[in-house]
Amino acid sequence: SREQVIQKIEGCRNDQRDRSTVLGILKFYGWALRYAPVIFRCERETVEIALKQHGRALEYAHPDLRDNAEVVDVAIMQDGMALPWASERLRGNKELVLKAVTTAGPALEFASKMLRRDADVVLAAVTQDARA
Repeated sequence: SREQVIQKIEGCRNDQRDRSTVLGILKFYGWALRYAPVIFRCERETVEIALKQHGRALEYAHPDLRDNAEVVDVAIMQDGMALPWASERLRGNKELVLKAVTTAGPALEFASKMLRRDADVVLAAVTQDARA
């Protein structure tokens, strides 16, 4: 159950000795990154494993990772609605925003002001979801 997953990951130490346990959990329950010890939320490899399973877990990654285009790309490829948790700088990256709105038109709301006015981005968003 969800509670058992949370209990298991919260029981892990903020120490590399518990790395294999944390990775094993995140591989199947990416959303559990929220409850992982901070050392693992700062580690790119661990975060990417979680993001491949649950893109919106980007919210719980260290801010430096939320400003890394490659990490954000992993999140957006899994779920375009991970865009709100990308750094402000990357929400202005046309390539990443296009990827997000192509699969999740409503993500347009979280793009930079400049990209919310970009014809290519807006067209991709409304093509995916007319309500965007």
